[in-house]
Amino acid sequence: MGGADLFVVDSLSRSNVRTDRIEWVHRWSAGHANETTCMRLGRLKDELIISFPGASDFVVSKGARQAYALPQGGTPAATIEHLIADQVLPRMLAANGRIVVHGAAVKLSTTAVVLVGETGLGKSTLSAALSSRGGFLIGDDSLVLADRQGECHVRTTYPSVRLLPDSAGHIFPEHRGLADVAHYTQKRRIVGDSVLRSENGFVPVVAFYFLQPPIKGTPT
Repeated sequence: MGGADLFVVDSLSRSNVRTDRIEWVHRWSAGHANETTCMRLGRLKDELIISFPGASDFVVSKGARQAYALPQGGTPAATIEHLIADQVLPRMLAANGRIVVHGAAVKLSTTAVVLVGETGLGKSTLSAALSSRGGFLIGDDSLVLADRQGECHVRTTYPSVRLLPDSAGHIFPEHRGLADVAHYTQKRRIVGDSVLRSENGFVPVVAFYFLQPPIKGTPT
C-alpha cells in the first residue's frame, strides 16, 4: 500500500497454464484435515498458484506484482472480486515485505484498536458496532501493519465490513444497503458511506485485542 505499491490483476485463459505441472505445497480445509479442500497453494516454475477449488485459480507472477485470475465456469463476479481483495492481494503484499494480518480495526478518536482472532469470533460484528457508535472503520479482515518512527500503525488492504443479515439488522436497523460477498458465504457487505464512516490511511495503534472462544463451562 502507499504510493510505491502497484499491483495488477487480470484474467487469463486456462489453456495458457499447464495445471499438470503444478507442485502443490499446502492445502487448507474448512475444518478437519480429511474435509474438502477450500484453498491450496502451489508452484509452477517461478509463479505462485493460489487455488480455490470450485471457484477460481490465480497465478501470481515472480516478484508478486501481477496476478491472473482463471475463474471456473459459473463463478459469480462478486466471488472473484472478493477472492482477489481478501486472499490474493494480501499475499502479494506479504510477498513484497508488508506485514499483513487477519483482523479488524477501528479508529477511535485519533488512534486505532485492532481486533485479532479466528474466523467466527465476532471481529466484523464488533468493529461494525464500534463504527456505528462514532468510530471510523479501518477494515474487518485484512490489515497492513507498519513501523512509523517507532510506533505501530495500521491500515486496511480494502475498506469493507461484512456481516450476517441478522447482525446487520441489529447494528444498522434502518439501513438496507447490503451487497453479495461471495456465493459460498451468507455474509453480506455493508454498502453506503452514510452508514459507515471509513478511514483509509495509516493510523497509530493504541491496543491489540485478541478474541478467543468462550471457555467450555463458563457463562457467555
